Amino acid sequence: MQRLAERCGQTEVLAAWLDRADADAATRSQRIAELFRFVHRRQFEAVAREMPLRRGVVKWINAVRRAGFMVGVVSDSYFVAAEVLRRRVFADFALAQTLQFRNEVCTGELRLNPAFLPPDGTDGAPDKRHVLERLRPASGLSDAPAFTEAWAVGDHLNDLGLLRAADRALVVEPKHRELRAIDGIVEFLDFDELNAAMRRGGWLAAGASRTAAEDATALG
Repeated sequence: MQRLAERCGQTEVLAAWLDRADADAATRSQRIAELFRFVHRRQFEAVAREMPLRRGVVKWINAVRRAGFMVGVVSDSYFVAAEVLRRRVFADFALAQTLQFRNEVCTGELRLNPAFLPPDGTDGAPDKRHVLERLRPASGLSDAPAFTEAWAVGDHLNDLGLLRAADRALVVEPKHRELRAIDGIVEFLDFDELNAAMRRGGWLAAGASRTAAEDATALG
């Protein structure tokens, strides 16, 4: 969203909405989506293709997939971009919010992905942790393959719920101190460093049956 806002001249307006603590998550998301009204789908896809990837991320995803993980991109942004990123990093799936397009032009309307809502049907703000709650076999809601362990990688406050819900929480260049307070958190500068830590710690034991997700989530 930030890179698209730069391209569309909406950086300051986006920053103002991102800093609005008085607005609920759904309202904030809808107002931000309206900033991109009349932007062509090609612009969204071009920004997603041009975004620099973190060093070592493709190598890391390949390593955990070989160990039996399924890897997903879980994003508060838009599926039109998240799917492009998924293909770039060779992840298995992408989950994000859905922008509406008419004749390939954004209408500014946003449909929240129900996977981000509480799985028990109660009222609650969208949160990435709900995605993982729905995927866990105990939820009884998912037809996804069973897994025994879930990892999550994040760097921002909107990843906090997902990181706390994961069996292993990994943080890359955290933007907020709160992310460092999670029990058992592993902090690293890039995915090359994480790959080295996994090898030293034997995290991916041969024959392990697991699944992986980034903002990244990994389910194993």
